[in-house]
Amino acid sequence: MHLQFDTLRYAESLKWAGIPWAQAKAKTEALTMVLEEAVASTLATNDDIRSCRAEMTQAKLEMRSMKWLMLISAAGLTLLIAMHLR
Repeated sequence: MHLQFDTLRYAESLKWAGIPWAQAKAKTEALTMVLEEAVASTLATNDDIRSCRAEMTQAKLEMRSMKWLMLISAAGLTLLIAMHLR
């Protein structure tokens, strides 16, 4: 992911504040690297979102299967109890 950051404007503002140009440029480059790393490590990519959606779809299918299994088990248990009470 690309970070929109006006590096020239930032470096010039440092220079106008009295920081030598070489130091302002170095600080700008360092800040740009840190911001890009922070953005890359915290934002989800389209692939991340697709993967999460696939996992959620799979989980829904598994829960649906478990629901039917529990319903069938409850019906079987009810039938066994009814047969035992006769």
